[in-house]
Amino acid sequence: MAQYEGNDTFPASTELVNDGTVRDAGSVNVPVEAALDRTVYLRGRGFVDTQCWAVVDETGLGSTYPFTGSTYAPNTIDATAMSLTFTNVRVGDIFLIQFHGKTFNSGAAADSVLLLAVHATDNVSGGGSEVRVDSAVARLAIFDTPQAIIAAGRWVATAAGTTRLRLLGRCATAGAWSGGIASVGALCVSRFRTK
Repeated sequence: MAQYEGNDTFPASTELVNDGTVRDAGSVNVPVEAALDRTVYLRGRGFVDTQCWAVVDETGLGSTYPFTGSTYAPNTIDATAMSLTFTNVRVGDIFLIQFHGKTFNSGAAADSVLLLAVHATDNVSGGGSEVRVDSAVARLAIFDTPQAIIAAGRWVATAAGTTRLRLLGRCATAGAWSGGIASVGALCVSRFRTK
């Protein structure tokens, strides 16, 4: 008996065995293979995987992961933090993004503004460009006050390979904001496949 693993295709139609069909392997294989192909196709769609980067600091508020520049950049403590990397990405893969955390501004100007945004890079190893995910942004006007933040968004991959999503931040004025993601925070991303 031959092994058939199925192909990642979705046949629009297939033949069915009827009373007048000659009974041989060929008459049975066509509809069986079509059904197995559809099974493989459907299994490869929908939810694929999820990743989460999180920090929990139980010692209290502080500048755990600060952002101090006037342009979007990684936090100044760890450039690889708040970053998630997905491999085997296909064009059209959908990434649902959620970020939540607590911020704290310790003694900056009263009009200090912190902007946080998730940025995505498709085809990281092939020189892909980092793009801001406009649906996953947060703007905070804060002064000596802890503030909870939450942002959610969606990114659709435009290139195959490896996709990186990371949280970047900037201040309205460079150095004006001296706080960071304080105490708790998490960047969670789930991937879905439709093609």
